[in-house]
Amino acid sequence: ESSKICSECEYNCYFNKEAGVSNSTVSEQMCMSSCQMEALYKNMSRISRTSGKDGKGTQFLDNAENILLSLVETPSKRSEERKSMLDSEIVIRRQRNPQGPIRISAEGNSIEVEQVVFAGRASGRQIPTVALIVHKNMTNILGNYTEVEEEIAKPNPPRMVLNSAVLTAVINSKLRTFRTHAVTFTFSHTKANKDNSRMMCAYWNRTARGKFWSPKGCKLVTSNET
Repeated sequence: ESSKICSECEYNCYFNKEAGVSNSTVSEQMCMSSCQMEALYKNMSRISRTSGKDGKGTQFLDNAENILLSLVETPSKRSEERKSMLDSEIVIRRQRNPQGPIRISAEGNSIEVEQVVFAGRASGRQIPTVALIVHKNMTNILGNYTEVEEEIAKPNPPRMVLNSAVLTAVINSKLRTFRTHAVTFTFSHTKANKDNSRMMCAYWNRTARGKFWSPKGCKLVTSNET
């Protein structure tokens, strides 16, 4: 016999409030993860009072990554789960012995991981898994205008506009580098690129020099208006 104390958010997620029966489409861990994300968004005002915008963004993204990592590391028989909330959407796919790339999408954004990345992960409890959080509005956390630090420093780097959702992604691969095995992200533009402005892929990098958007290791394959 075992018991578990659930928050109201987790209870409402996992149980049908009217019928009082379990919701089989999502696991307890997915409910916990989604509720943790909701709480994280609500706590943004507290975080903003204790740190600058860079520190606020780093704390938020670090916490989101840890929440998603816990979801990936928790065993489940469900091949795919999805939970949509006001500020974010979480989706996870588990696929034993994938014969092709594993791809998941949410809110018009996606991640595709080549199956070779998961070599050696198909035995026992280590099922190849890809998980994604789409943060629907991060401008209040990271700001809208931002600088991107490129490998070749420029005297007056142009200020760029965040024109997509920010994604947090976790995969359970043993590989530490992906030089020959692509992980492909697809983003929907927040505003249509009607004037053919320069588009750049970047990630939130944390170094001893500070926190900033960096394109290092990213390659833009193609881009259109949307």
